[in-house]
Amino acid sequence: GIPLKEFFSSDKFISLWEDKLFPSIKERDLFDAELLNGWLKNINNVPYKNLETFWIAISFEIWASLSLDDKKLI
Repeated sequence: GIPLKEFFSSDKFISLWEDKLFPSIKERDLFDAELLNGWLKNINNVPYKNLETFWIAISFEIWASLSLDDKKLI
């Protein structure tokens, strides 16, 4: 599978999360942004099922920003 913990803990992803994804997810208010943020801050202890949920939330937000908001996050 995809090495999600390694990807989510990379400096590049954390920067993208802090600068764009987290604020956008928080503003859209469809997912619990604070819960997702907590998972990211404790990524090495997050169960795989929650990593999949995190991945889905991020994927949805990127799709929504492109398709619904017409703005580019990445």
